[in-house]
Amino acid sequence: MKEKLPKGVLENLAPDENVLYAIRKRFSLEAKPKWLVVTDRRIM
Repeated sequence: MKEKLPKGVLENLAPDENVLYAIRKRFSLEAKPKWLVVTDRRIM
């Protein structure tokens, strides 16, 4: 799944951190963040 994520998200992952779930937010009032990423260690 890491291949499909944008470069900015990949740069913030630890080398051994696994992505469990990732969704791209659709249009909303908030411009950022555009992605919701759940890893085995944290939620970004």
